[in-house]
Amino acid sequence: HNKKKLKDYFYLWCYRSNFHLSIITQDGSGVEQWISNSINKNTKCYTYINGVDLINYEKIKINKNTKVNILFVGRLEKPKGIIEFLKVVDKLYANYNLKFKFTVVGSGIYEDLLKQYANKYETEYFSYVSRLSHKEINKIYQVNDIYISLNKRGSLSNTTLEALFSGLYCFCLSSDKLSGIDIYTDKCISDRIIKRINRNDIIEDLYYNLINLDKNQIPNQKIISKNFAKNFIPSWDKRINDEINLIKKIF
Repeated sequence: HNKKKLKDYFYLWCYRSNFHLSIITQDGSGVEQWISNSINKNTKCYTYINGVDLINYEKIKINKNTKVNILFVGRLEKPKGIIEFLKVVDKLYANYNLKFKFTVVGSGIYEDLLKQYANKYETEYFSYVSRLSHKEINKIYQVNDIYISLNKRGSLSNTTLEALFSGLYCFCLSSDKLSGIDIYTDKCISDRIIKRINRNDIIEDLYYNLINLDKNQIPNQKIISKNFAKNFIPSWDKRINDEINLIKKIF
């Protein structure tokens, strides 16, 4: 929309074509504003959150340590918040290394930095793996207590949905009223289910919330997450079938 290059005009012209149907993924990124600026007013437009793969979510039982286990999953790039996350890891180590265990799963431009962190701290405090299969990442969800998303582009990513469905207590960034990011998230998910972290003061607010965390409340929070997710998040089969049914109606 800044129209700095010829391709910007071309893309906008394409998006504003009079399509019969436009299906948008609702990921919390402020798609409502994007639709109003980009999609032809005569185009029928539907938004859906992504689904989760239901396979084996209820069957895995793994013994875990007695610490509060915290998980970060995502691309290792600045907009995903990995730098702020690592700074909180550093701040907590001196006085709280016996309370927490951090796990990062992801690939990207900061892989070498994550390997340095894995070497810097003992595995009982911090661990890193770049890539996992779906079955393996499912196990990772099961052995963690808290999932932290510092995604500045929106909180309803696939990994956040999977974490909620797995029963993790999720921490995500607060909404941005100006850009419209996570306005939809605020409407659909209360603070009781997802803990909001101030996007304008990420490091200090996340650090404060973790050191003041009541470990005894985590089991109840995990039950709340799982019960909410079962009603809010569809299976991938349902998401795909909903789209197919919309397309069939065109004909």
